[in-house]
Amino acid sequence: MSVEVTERDVKEIFGRKKFSTLRNVEIVSLSDDKIVGFLGDHYILRITTDTGIHEYFLKAVPRNNEKRLEYIEETGFFEREINIYQHFIPKLAKFSSFSWSSKCFLVKNNHFIVLENLVDYKIVESQQLLLDYDHFKVCIKNIFTKTFKSFFIIDCIKILGINACIFNYL
Repeated sequence: MSVEVTERDVKEIFGRKKFSTLRNVEIVSLSDDKIVGFLGDHYILRITTDTGIHEYFLKAVPRNNEKRLEYIEETGFFEREINIYQHFIPKLAKFSSFSWSSKCFLVKNNHFIVLENLVDYKIVESQQLLLDYDHFKVCIKNIFTKTFKSFFIIDCIKILGINACIFNYL
């Protein structure tokens, strides 16, 4: 399975932003030589137009590891991650006065997702940390606990045969 971004995809990524000439689309692997993330292949999507160079983060289902791919398909993990970025985060973001998560620009065939590149946020380079290590650790633990509990809840809803989407209630 290869990652291919078409001109139509670029237009969807750009949304209302206009460009007259698409010059180049480059997909640069972040995980060729090493595993960057366990449940996906990671790339930088670099789009060159007449308005400049635009970079996005692209995450795809793993191409070269059958066991990881099998696990992702069995658990529906990638589809759940897509739902979080497409539905859950935008609904939560309505209640925030600042941006705190990557924006989802494109989902293609449940094989890859194009997100805002957080390098632009300069989080890593910032010397003004919002939380010290201990508080950060507690926050991350809570996020992961709640994320995986929500996956469990969705599974329970499916098992019970209730045709409802949790995201509609947020």
